[in-house]
Amino acid sequence: MVPLPLGLLKVERALLVTPNSETLFIKDTTVEVYEDVNCKRLLRGRGFVHNRSMVDLLEKSETFDIVLDFGDDIFFLLKKPLIQVGKVFDEKVRSTLHFSIGEAVSEISTKEACSYF
Repeated sequence: MVPLPLGLLKVERALLVTPNSETLFIKDTTVEVYEDVNCKRLLRGRGFVHNRSMVDLLEKSETFDIVLDFGDDIFFLLKKPLIQVGKVFDEKVRSTLHFSIGEAVSEISTKEACSYF
């Protein structure tokens, strides 16, 4: 269950994080919090990522987590989220990355979040 209000939310900062703590910023990230047919609150989001940098990280690690900073010391960690991203590999191009809850989602402390950013 996602303890955030329903609707479209702006994310101040978002990161892809590998298990060995390498990071990649996701730009212009937004998240939609919605309820499924069982009234369970879920989230899905999107932002822009530099594909070539993401591919470089994937060569070192097969999975990512996502850290979301909503401001006001509200941080969430998505463990092994479901990710879809465009396949543009030009050095100067970013493409849309779509994500949703994968393994788990949890609120994390400011201290824990600061270790990522």
